[in-house]
Amino acid sequence: MGLIENKFDKIKFIPIVVTMMTNMKPKIELKSVKHLAANSQETHCFNAMLYVDGKRYATVSNDGWGGPDQVERVSDKGETIAELENRIGETFPTWKGAYNDEEKMTLDIVVGDLMNEWAGRDEFKKQMRRVTFVEDGKLTCLKSKFKPTAEILDQVKKHPRFKNLTCLNLMPKNEAFKLYLETAGC
Repeated sequence: MGLIENKFDKIKFIPIVVTMMTNMKPKIELKSVKHLAANSQETHCFNAMLYVDGKRYATVSNDGWGGPDQVERVSDKGETIAELENRIGETFPTWKGAYNDEEKMTLDIVVGDLMNEWAGRDEFKKQMRRVTFVEDGKLTCLKSKFKPTAEILDQVKKHPRFKNLTCLNLMPKNEAFKLYLETAGC
């Protein structure tokens, strides 16, 4: 084109593909949990707010009689429940079904696992009000009059009877909770 060179002739344009969050694993949380243990039969009887990726997404509840969770979105905007289910199925690990076959994860299973963890954490808090040990793969406690004070825990560390036992009160909380769930069978 003559003496004047177009500066855009030397630039190569590379197409950029932008993917939506559809292939990212959703962060799913339950907040404002109201659990009715007395009404829980086959599943947890509860009502909670479901948060997805840090945003309030839906109310979720279960009547505790063994049926699936009821999910009501708080807004018609954004990802539908079916789209969220697909994203969970694509990004979460599979789980063993009733006949030991691999199945895709669902929102119902994720919420059930979160409720199991919530209920386990609640029981763990109650259990930790006492000096708690793991002995022969089972949870055991000192008599209820012995609270886990610094003085009592110091005596526990020094006493030969407790030398080979694992005291949950002396462990970091996250490790103690994990061991509690494994031992309690939650």
